[in-house]
Amino acid sequence: MKKFILIVFLIISNISFSQQFLWTTNNNGLFPNSNIKIIPKEQVLDKILEYYEAYKFYDDLTGFTKAGFLEKYGMTYSENDDWQKFKKSVLETKELTISCIKSNSGTGSLITVFMANKDNFDVINFSNEAGRGSLSTTNGRMESEKQRFVKFCKSLMSN
Repeated sequence: MKKFILIVFLIISNISFSQQFLWTTNNNGLFPNSNIKIIPKEQVLDKILEYYEAYKFYDDLTGFTKAGFLEKYGMTYSENDDWQKFKKSVLETKELTISCIKSNSGTGSLITVFMANKDNFDVINFSNEAGRGSLSTTNGRMESEKQRFVKFCKSLMSN
């Protein structure tokens, strides 16, 4: 799981942000001044459910404070200018800001949803590759599992 998220950040640090971004809820959010599509927060759950239904697995990288997330995943990129800009933006985010990127892991596409608010930073990755700790979305086709996932997402977006 750690390797999975580090790959995402390596990709982010080596590409132009605007080419990989799908959307954000705040143009002053995690990646300011990019040409990313702005969507209302009311549409986020529908977008996340599209990924949930299109991909086989997701990784739950939620439950971090901003400082905890940046400490755990930032050591590799601490000297990188893009990482420093990203870190500064995360730390300055005061209202819930959700952003989404699409990248390629080398063997398939990866959708990463970042959720930052005043204190916390959460990440959900969607992929067709099972990683250590990946959760199946196939079981999520059952209505009870899907509703559990919806409730989980809503709890992240209510902060």
